[in-house]
Amino acid sequence: SPLFERSYMISSFGEADVDEMVAYAKRAGLFSLYHEGPFKSWGHFVLREDQFPSGRAGMKAAVDKARAAGLHFGVHTLTNFINTNDPYVTPVPDDRLSLTGSSTLTNDIDARQKDIEVRSAEYFSEQKENYLHTVKIGKELIRYKSVTTTPPFTLLDCQRGAFGTTASAHQAGDIAGKLLDHSYQVFFPNFAMQREVATNLAAFLNETGVDHIDFDGHEGALASGQGDYALAVFAKDVLDQVTHDLINGTSISKTFYWHIGSYY
Repeated sequence: SPLFERSYMISSFGEADVDEMVAYAKRAGLFSLYHEGPFKSWGHFVLREDQFPSGRAGMKAAVDKARAAGLHFGVHTLTNFINTNDPYVTPVPDDRLSLTGSSTLTNDIDARQKDIEVRSAEYFSEQKENYLHTVKIGKELIRYKSVTTTPPFTLLDCQRGAFGTTASAHQAGDIAGKLLDHSYQVFFPNFAMQREVATNLAAFLNETGVDHIDFDGHEGALASGQGDYALAVFAKDVLDQVTHDLINGTSISKTFYWHIGSYY
């Protein structure tokens, strides 16, 4: 379609100035007005109150104004990335957050202990792709500064009750899971939770009428452990559930996505 060869406007705006932005996009002959980042958190796709004080109703009103002007309306998100302030993380972390691996506690610990012994340092000592240094024990998230290289392996200088979770006592043998993270300061879902995130995104699109997105950060789906299959499933889950036509692009294309993507 020649439509997908045309340019669109990416900017930041809110309910108060959407009329101005629609006028600019229309005057420039662009096909879509695309918000660069309206979400306070990814995962549940909570809108920023400073830009959309009326919430999704305010977003829908903005979409309706764009439609009346003959424009599509887009929003930017990062596929399955989970912000640390999202309800999937705080105040109670979801058990389906993706782990790089885990060990177990060697001793009982109380809610104030700053140094925590684990049986293995294998998944905690990696520094190259370890940005948030976060461990999940039960319903508590704990950030650590470093881990000793010789036994007893100890997570040092721990921040208890990280990201608004509740510090609590834990017992020897409890699982300490190292959360998979990213340089964007986010966590990731496992495969089951990823499918729920896709449903959340589709629900947002249906409620607001937004009809233009990119599966940016699409490679984040690899964090589920299901390889290229997970990338295909995320896009398909969204597209199958959205009840209107959805223009969509991607940050990475695999063999399944090519027939459902609008542009690259």
